[in-house]
Amino acid sequence: MTEAPAPRASRARILLTAGIAAILGLAIGATAGYLARGPEVSELEAQSAYARDRADDVRAELEEVEGQFDARTAELDAREAEIASAPKPSDPKLDIALPEGYPQVVDISAVPEHMRISFEGTGTGQAVAVAPGLWAPLTPGATPEDAVNARRFDGFCASKESFEREYLAGDSTSGSCW
Repeated sequence: MTEAPAPRASRARILLTAGIAAILGLAIGATAGYLARGPEVSELEAQSAYARDRADDVRAELEEVEGQFDARTAELDAREAEIASAPKPSDPKLDIALPEGYPQVVDISAVPEHMRISFEGTGTGQAVAVAPGLWAPLTPGATPEDAVNARRFDGFCASKESFEREYLAGDSTSGSCW
């Protein structure tokens, strides 16, 4: 049976406490080492008192840092909860209208031979048919909607011009035509 990982605040508190314990151990060990050496007791007592005072200072600093850490952890936890409860984006939407039945993902082999060069370097072996005679490159990790929204279309010049006039109010797009 595996144990659930400690909450973020608990893990950090353990690390902070371990660090303070190490500092205190060094201070106490150094003092004990001096005491074992001999007659300089008054000097060693002063050093020991200094080490205790410093340990108290470190404890106070730790409490302050823990308070700041707890506050920041609470802020982060609240933000994570807010993000987790936020509505998730739905499927990507097209920025433009397309003809009925489009977009369609097609293999590059379905694109006319003299146009394939535009799509061979994309790495997916696929393109997105945007309209009859007009395609967009489909790059790795992109959705068909991403490809259309990029507005880079290659195809037959008449198809490209007709599409831009009818679906983009005459705005021109990047890409090539033949």
